[in-house]
Amino acid sequence: MDKKSPKDSTDNEEASPKLQDIFDPVTMTFKTATNSVKKSRQKKGEYQKKLEDDNSKLKDLIVQIWNHINTVEAQNSALRQQLNFFQGCLPPASASTPNDTSTHESNPK
Repeated sequence: MDKKSPKDSTDNEEASPKLQDIFDPVTMTFKTATNSVKKSRQKKGEYQKKLEDDNSKLKDLIVQIWNHINTVEAQNSALRQQLNFFQGCLPPASASTPNDTSTHESNPK
């Protein structure tokens, strides 16, 4: 009376994994490949995030460098203006040089 039909035994086997499926090389290869793809995508995402962070840092560094260049150029311009002003305050240079012996006696007696 309580005999199981062949269909009932098949239903119970489908509900729980078969020992054969766990050790099946094809199933394991599929699982390994799936895990490999997941790891690869995760590494790609991490690498892309790192590149984006590095790119952002480099862009910030470029802005800082341009600001520094502008500051240095402004200082350079101010120094050139000061140099021109002070050069204008000096008397014009004479035609004779300090080593010119024609106007100075080297051996006074």
